[in-house]
Amino acid sequence: MESTTADRPIEDADVARIALEQIRAGRHPTVESIRTAFGGGSPNRVLPALKRFYREDLPALLGGATPAPDVPDVLIALWTRALELGRVQAHSALDTERQQLDADRARLAGDAEHLTQRARDLEQRDSALKAATQELANVQAAALTHARDAERRAAEALATQQQADQRASTVQAELARESAQAAALREALDQAEMALQGERDRAEASRERASAAAADAQRLQAELAAKAEELSARHAQAEREKAQLAHELTRATEALASEAERQRATREALARANAQAEKLERARGDDSAALGRAEAERSALAEALHLAQRDLATAQSQVDALQASVALLREQAADQRAIAEQIALLSAEVRRTRSSRKGTPD
Repeated sequence: MESTTADRPIEDADVARIALEQIRAGRHPTVESIRTAFGGGSPNRVLPALKRFYREDLPALLGGATPAPDVPDVLIALWTRALELGRVQAHSALDTERQQLDADRARLAGDAEHLTQRARDLEQRDSALKAATQELANVQAAALTHARDAERRAAEALATQQQADQRASTVQAELARESAQAAALREALDQAEMALQGERDRAEASRERASAAAADAQRLQAELAAKAEELSARHAQAEREKAQLAHELTRATEALASEAERQRATREALARANAQAEKLERARGDDSAALGRAEAERSALAEALHLAQRDLATAQSQVDALQASVALLREQAADQRAIAEQIALLSAEVRRTRSSRKGTPD
C-alpha cells in the first residue's frame, strides 16, 4: 500500500520505501511516480534518493537474501536470474532517469539562460528608461527656464513698448503743435516745392525749359526782393508813425495831466467859494450885493469845473484812440515781420533750387 503525504519534505527513506512498494506491485519506480505517491516533493531531492536506492538499498535488499535450505536449485537459479534481471532493469531505469534528468537540467539551464537574458534586457531597458527620464527632466527644466526667460523678455518688451508708446504720444503731440504752428508756411512751401518739382521734371527733358524756369526763379527772387524792400519801407514807415503816435500820446498825456491839475485848482477854488458862501450865509449880513457876487463867482467856478471835466473826457478819448492806433500798428508790424520771414524762407528755397539745377546734368 502506497503512503502519501505533503505535510513535510520528502526523505531518502520515503523514496526507498515507495520505490520498494512499487517494485513489489510490479511497477517501475520513477521520479514522477514517487512524487505522485508521496503527494509532492522536489525532483532535486527525489532523483538522488532514487539513485541511492537503486545503487545501495535495492542490491543490499536483494543481494543480502539467503535462500532457505529446502529451496530447489532451479528456484535458486531462477532467483539468481531474477536478481540479475532486476539489476539490469534497475540500471536501465536509472539510465532512463539520468537521461530525463539531463534533459530537465538542459531545459532548466536554457530557461535560466533565457531568464538571465531577459533580466539583462530588463536592466538595459531600465537603464534606458532612467536615462530617458533624466533627459526628459532636463528637457522640461530647460523648457521651463526658456519659458521663464520668454515671459521675462515679453514683460520687458511690453514695458519698452509702453514707454515707446508714451514717447510716441508725446512726440505726436509736439509734432501736432508744430504742425499747427507751421501750417501756413508748409502750404506755401508745398506749393513752391510742387512748382520746383515740375520744373525739375521738365528740366530733364529740355535744357531750354530749365533755363526758362531758372529765369522765372530769378524773376521771382527779384519780385520777392522788391516785396521785401517794400515791406521794409512799410515797416520803417510804421515805425515812424508809431514814434509820432507815441510822441502825440506823450503830449496828450501831459495835457491830460495839466488839465487834471487845472481841474484840481478849480475844485479847490470852488470849495473855497462854497466855504465863503456858507460863511456869509451864517453871518446873515445885510450886504445882498456881496452875497450875489459870491453866488455869481461860485456859479462861474462851477461852469469852469464842468468845462474842465468835459475837456478832460475829450482828452481821455483822444488818448484811448491813440493807444488803439499804437496797438494796431504793433499788430501790423508783427504781420509784416512774419511775411518777411516767409519771404526769406521762400528766397532760400529758390536759391537751393537754383543750386540743385546747376548741379543737374542735361
